[in-house]
Amino acid sequence: MDRAWLHAETGVTVDATPSVSEAHAIVAQVEYRLISEVSSLARATVHTDPHGSRDAHDLIAHHR
Repeated sequence: MDRAWLHAETGVTVDATPSVSEAHAIVAQVEYRLISEVSSLARATVHTDPHGSRDAHDLIAHHR
């Protein structure tokens, strides 16, 4: 039987004080849990945003 392989994209809000390395480790944990718990999920893209800050993507929102 063929399996459907899905790609998920999500975002997580993290405390603004961790280093880039620490934020990357958090994202890796989220990605691992998603792929482990959703059998048809081939990969996941997880984006981090610092808690309490203005969304830096507002600059490009009009392009979406």
